[in-house]
Amino acid sequence: MKRKILSILLCFALVIAAVLPMGTVFAQGTAPETLQATDEDKNGLFLGKTAEEIGEDQYKISLEAYTSGEVKTEVKDVPLDIVLVLDQSGSMSDPFGNTNRQAAMKTAVQNFIDSVGQKYSADADHRLALVEFRSSATILEEWTFADANGVENLKQTVGNLNENGATNVGAGMQRAEELMTTKYNYTGKNTSRQKVVIVFTDGVPTKSSDFDIGVANTAISHAKTLKDNGVSVYSVGIFYNAEPSQLHGDTYHYFDWGTQTTECTGEVGSVWNSNLTTALGDVSDQDIPAGNRFLNYISNNFLSATEIGIKNKNDTIIGIGYYGYQITQNFERDSSDYYLTASNADELNNVFQTISDSISQPSISLDASTVIKDTVTPYFDVPENASDIQIYTADATASNGTSWGAKEPAKNVVATITGNSISVTGFDFNQYFVSENPKPGTTSDYGKKLIIEFTVTRKENFIGGNNVPTNGTDSGVYAEKGLVENFDVPVVDVPIRYDYTTSNQTIFLGETADLTTRVQSPSYVDGTNNAYVNISYVVKNGDQTVGIYTILAGNSSGSWTWTPDGAQTPALTEDTTYTVDCTVTPTQKGSVSAYDLQKTFTVYVQSGTLTIQKQGGQAGEKYVFNIQKDGEFYMTVTVNGNESTTIQKLPKGSYIVTEETAWSWRYQDQTYQNNTFGIDAENPKQTVTCINENRNSQWLNGYADAANEYVKGGA
Repeated sequence: MKRKILSILLCFALVIAAVLPMGTVFAQGTAPETLQATDEDKNGLFLGKTAEEIGEDQYKISLEAYTSGEVKTEVKDVPLDIVLVLDQSGSMSDPFGNTNRQAAMKTAVQNFIDSVGQKYSADADHRLALVEFRSSATILEEWTFADANGVENLKQTVGNLNENGATNVGAGMQRAEELMTTKYNYTGKNTSRQKVVIVFTDGVPTKSSDFDIGVANTAISHAKTLKDNGVSVYSVGIFYNAEPSQLHGDTYHYFDWGTQTTECTGEVGSVWNSNLTTALGDVSDQDIPAGNRFLNYISNNFLSATEIGIKNKNDTIIGIGYYGYQITQNFERDSSDYYLTASNADELNNVFQTISDSISQPSISLDASTVIKDTVTPYFDVPENASDIQIYTADATASNGTSWGAKEPAKNVVATITGNSISVTGFDFNQYFVSENPKPGTTSDYGKKLIIEFTVTRKENFIGGNNVPTNGTDSGVYAEKGLVENFDVPVVDVPIRYDYTTSNQTIFLGETADLTTRVQSPSYVDGTNNAYVNISYVVKNGDQTVGIYTILAGNSSGSWTWTPDGAQTPALTEDTTYTVDCTVTPTQKGSVSAYDLQKTFTVYVQSGTLTIQKQGGQAGEKYVFNIQKDGEFYMTVTVNGNESTTIQKLPKGSYIVTEETAWSWRYQDQTYQNNTFGIDAENPKQTVTCINENRNSQWLNGYADAANEYVKGGA
């Protein structure tokens, strides 16, 4: 019998309970050696963290934590960034009680937007974005503040939605990831924000009508990226038999000399299937478990899920087709709170009241499942092995932890390393809370604190600087519903290490040098390794500053400035050596001072030569030759008869050499070998030979030697 489609309204109500805190915890963070309870600590959670240099490039990180009983919260909303990913497939027009799915969804989403807007303030500047998906996906509204105007605009956009096409939730999740990454543009003061994606669908992932494993895997892949970056992903399903506890079907029908049935255990290799003709509702029987598995895996119920973990498994039994799936991979469940369904609109009011009550609940349970997380900044390497992380406890030896005993190895407390993050679990803060009086039945048991110690090492290419943070802002204590409180962020001064290269250049006379490429910063100047230093290169020709190249902290490249007398492409006439003074300056004050390193580079200037040979003529008599360069007169040269003259330092160009015949009137029939030529780096030396014969016995005298003015024309 076909069941009524589950109401979307309660789903969004439950989501509000999970993502609108709600509240955050405030505590006094102090150094581990002096971590004590004081009247200033109102919430009952005490955290401390220090970073200490213990050797070259090594820093010891120490964290401590304990509670004084119930952990209390102050009622202060955490700023939220929420992406609503809404199904707009054709089935959204299907009936839904006395209305349809689309109308019910619009009402629920608009109410949700109103709820977010009611909690908007200067300190809780919530934002929302809207994505719709059908056969493709579109960002309907990019990040919009949930103030009065923003709420009205968002609600109007929802009110204008219309349905058609398939259920390509993979494309919808891709748009959501864009909004949380490349399109994430928050620039306000409330930078500690909670990021949430809520996916609503009334069916299973499809490209047409049947469950599509490719679409499911695409959606889960984008969801995994979001979850890995601290985004909470909720899924809301209202298709036929939506059930958050279901991860696979019940039975597998197969042929063994007749129809046989076995249980689907849920283990890798097990199968479930169904005859399509038995399908009820808008989702086929065999696809319902796949849909429930998908909406679990896409959500924070399964943080490690990278794919749907099933493949098609179809059989024919006595001519009847059975269609189903075989399990190829399973993932560990982390929660049961992030895939939601609801039964009817009446429950919505009860749920909202429950949410209202839960918002003001001040206590947080910190049992052995509590996670103490420290994310080391990208300037340091974490230990290679979890065994290098030392975990201790210390007994409180007086009321409220005013004194402590020696630290001892912790029992049943485990450390793991994931990427650049260290997580520790197994310490039951509730059991070991530090009390004012000895615990019942004892005379000296006041509780314990947890101590975590490990060594981080400066990354090989980190340049250094002052006040460098050792951990990120997500380092803190996490309970089941998320972050309880952050650790302080200790900083260290890291000595500067830096090198760079210069390169020489050879140009041909008449060309220009390129000074912009003579200084090469190392590839590790990537904006991260130089986050705490400014780098400046001052290029000088002798005592004259020619140009300055500056890379500001946090940038991977810089910019040149040139002095009025300097030039980035000078036309040099002789070899020139430049000096480069590099200064790496910390952006903040501290024990590390500026670092200087000087290098040089040389621009070598190559020039051409021209030899003019005179064959014929009178020995000792001078003959006049004109030289053109690039179509214009360049110089005049005299050559003795039957001798040669070589001209030095000729620039790059195209040349023509001709004899002045009016001067050599006694000779005729001049012929040349190669009197038109080019001079450049490939052809730096050229020779011109002029050959003629005597036609008159008279001798002309009285001409003074013509000057070899090779500097004319810029040479």
